Amino acid sequence: AVLLPLPAARAQDPEKKGPPAADLLADGLAKAKKDDKRVFLVFGSPTCGWCKYLDKYHADAEVEKVVGKYFVIVKVDVVTNPG
Repeated sequence: AVLLPLPAARAQDPEKKGPPAADLLADGLAKAKKDDKRVFLVFGSPTCGWCKYLDKYHADAEVEKVVGKYFVIVKVDVVTNPG
């Protein structure tokens, strides 16, 4: 795994934090195993232009239907889902 430190200003944000990334991944792996699917792991940030583009792409019902048929999507926001 590659871990990149958050910039100091971002690390001290008083933003509400979500569950740790490791917990999201563990839940996704358990669901994928149960449903006999693979994990599609997405890392993103609210400040990332490409991440916002992919969010719109994954929100499309047709895309979600096709991807969801074969994958469990685990999305990790690097700001709100630390560790």
